[in-house]
Amino acid sequence: MKKLLILLSVLIPSLAIADLGGGQRADTFKYTSTSDIVNTTPVEVAVAKTGKKYCVTGFTVSNTDTSVTTIVNLLDGTTPIWHCPATANGGGCVVSFDPPICGTSNTALNVEAVTTSAQVRVSVKGRLAIDGE
Repeated sequence: MKKLLILLSVLIPSLAIADLGGGQRADTFKYTSTSDIVNTTPVEVAVAKTGKKYCVTGFTVSNTDTSVTTIVNLLDGTTPIWHCPATANGGGCVVSFDPPICGTSNTALNVEAVTTSAQVRVSVKGRLAIDGE
């Protein structure tokens, strides 16, 4: 199977996909925050890549703070492309995008809470797309 993928990626460069094991392909990404987002500073989910854009297929947010409600923005660089309300005591959202929601080329994917002191965790998954795709 790997030889077939390599052959196809040579013949058709836009299909350059590698198996990373564990069911994840090289053209996919996933991010899960390892600590609470507690302020309004944007957190980088995926670094900008030349000639590529991020297309998000899943977005999950949870807020464990007992009193502070917030909104969590999914950002294409600094531009919000999706909002998730995250009420106190476990509020949040689980969203699947079909078709994916895509950012712009050469731009990082970020998340931010709009309120300080919430305790937010975020997971984002999707794929990389070639510019023009």
